[in-house]
Amino acid sequence: DAAVTAKGGRFLEAPVSGSKGPAAAGQLIFLCGGDKELFAEVLPELGHMGKASFNFGSTGAGTRMKLVVNMTMGSMMATLGEGAALAEASGLSGGQLMEVLELGVMSSPLIKLKGPNLVKRKYPTQFPLKHAQKDMRFALALGD
Repeated sequence: DAAVTAKGGRFLEAPVSGSKGPAAAGQLIFLCGGDKELFAEVLPELGHMGKASFNFGSTGAGTRMKLVVNMTMGSMMATLGEGAALAEASGLSGGQLMEVLELGVMSSPLIKLKGPNLVKRKYPTQFPLKHAQKDMRFALALGD
């Protein structure tokens, strides 16, 4: 950021939340940090690629938000997988577990999207595990 502004430029980081499907559908969420005026200028372009755009302040804030979001999603996915495994191991239907979760306070797009494949033991890659692990390590470091 400082190197860019020292040369007269402006800088805006724009990490995204969303994987292949949301990207193809123009439904990304932009998690920006940096120059507020530049953010306002590029907001229309971001609107063509995403459903929401946020500026969290200084450079680095967007990346920190992405780490928090990805940590939360990773934790939810791990817990959903553990719940499905426990249901199956105890003789319960994984499909019925997903139905109960979708009807209750836990209902979320993540459960609706990932639950059926989890029950079928199909794991199409939308976000490689190595990237999720990297983000979890960075999120842990962020908390230190």
